[in-house]
Amino acid sequence: MPRPNFALPESASSSASISQPRVNVADSNPASSAASANTRTSTASMEEYSDASSSYWPPGWDFSRFCHATDADRAALPAGELEKMQAGLRDVLGEEGVAVLARRLFREEQNSHVHASHAKTGTETEGHVKGGEEKRKGKTEMAPPNWLRRWRKRSARQQSVEGGKNWPWGFVVFCVGNMKYGDGEVAARWETYKTQVEKLVRLSFQHGENSSLAIPEDYHDATAGFELRWVEEESLVGADATMLRRRYAEMRDGLPSGLTQDIFLCASNEAVASVVDSQADVHSTPGDTRFSPDAPFLLAVAADGDPGLEEGHEEIDWFKPVFRVAVETVADELWWLIDSQAMPLRRITRFVQASGELAGEVPRTEDAELERIWWSMAPSPARLRERRKALTNSPTTP
Repeated sequence: MPRPNFALPESASSSASISQPRVNVADSNPASSAASANTRTSTASMEEYSDASSSYWPPGWDFSRFCHATDADRAALPAGELEKMQAGLRDVLGEEGVAVLARRLFREEQNSHVHASHAKTGTETEGHVKGGEEKRKGKTEMAPPNWLRRWRKRSARQQSVEGGKNWPWGFVVFCVGNMKYGDGEVAARWETYKTQVEKLVRLSFQHGENSSLAIPEDYHDATAGFELRWVEEESLVGADATMLRRRYAEMRDGLPSGLTQDIFLCASNEAVASVVDSQADVHSTPGDTRFSPDAPFLLAVAADGDPGLEEGHEEIDWFKPVFRVAVETVADELWWLIDSQAMPLRRITRFVQASGELAGEVPRTEDAELERIWWSMAPSPARLRERRKALTNSPTTP
C-alpha cells in the first residue's frame, strides 16, 4: 500500500474526500456492500474533526479545504503558511493525533477509490465477470499512488509519440566517481553498485505488488518503463556541477521526455560507498530504512544552478543546487514531484542539506537541523519531534 504523507504536497490526502460517495451497486453484491459499510464507518470517523482541529488556518482555509486541497493549492500558499497550518494541527491534535488523522484521510481516499471502481462496474453481476476482472474478483483495488497518477496523465501522449505502453520515464545518472575506470576489483565494484541501485530504486514499487489489495491494471505497464539512464564517460570523472549541467544540456534534446527533468542524478564516490558498503538489503521490505541518515543515496543536481530569485529573497536559502536523495524514493517520491512541476525546486529542497561532494560546490548554508538525505516532502520523525518540542517550549501568547 502506498505510504501516506500528511498535509504535504505529495500527501495521500491531496485527493481524499470526506464526503460520503454515492454508491450505485446492487445490495446483493457482497463486495459492494462491504465497501459501503467501510465508507460509512470511515465517514463517521471524521465527524470528530472540525475547524477547531487546528489553532491556525491560512486566510480562506478551513478543515474542509485542507482535506480537499490539491498540490497546486498548497504550492500557491505564501511562504511559511503551510508550515504554520501543520504546526496548528499538531498544536491541537498532538503528534499522535496528527498521525491518526493522516491514516483516516488515507482510508477515505482508498474508500472513495473503491466506490468509484464499484460504481463503474455496478451493472456487472458476479456471473458475468470475465478475463482479468475474474482474476481480481474479491479483491478491492488500491488507490493509485502519486507517481502512477502522474504517469497516467502523460501516458496517452507518450504512447503515441514514443510507442508502446512501456515508454521510458525516470532520470539520467552521471558517473562522476573514478571506480568505473579501475581494474579488477574496482571495476567489479562499479557493476555491483549499479545492480544494487537498480534493485533498491524498485523497492518502492513493491508497496503495490505486496499489497493485499488488487493493483491497478496499468501498474506493471508503468513500472516496466521506469529507467535510470546511466552516462558513463571517462571525461566526466571528477566533473563539477557546471560541467555536468553543460553535458546534460547537450543531451536533453535527444532524451525521451519522461527522462528530461529539471534535475539529474550523479554517482559520486561517496554515493557508491553508501550503497556497496552499506548494510542495506536490496530484498528488504520497502520502508525498512526510511529516514535513516545512513541510507543509500544518489546526488541530485539542479539542471539550472540559478534559483531565479533576487538576492536577499526569503526563499533563496531553501534552494539546494546539489543534494542527496535516498535511492529508495527516487522513483515513487522524487520523479512525480519534479516531472509535474507542482512546486519550484527550492521548496522541494527546503528541508534538506546542500551537498558539497561535487568539485567546486560550496553549500550556501550549513544547517545541522536539516535532513542529511531527501526522502520526501513529509518531515522525518526526528524533525516532527523537534517541532513539537519547540511548540511545547515556546512562551504562551496572552
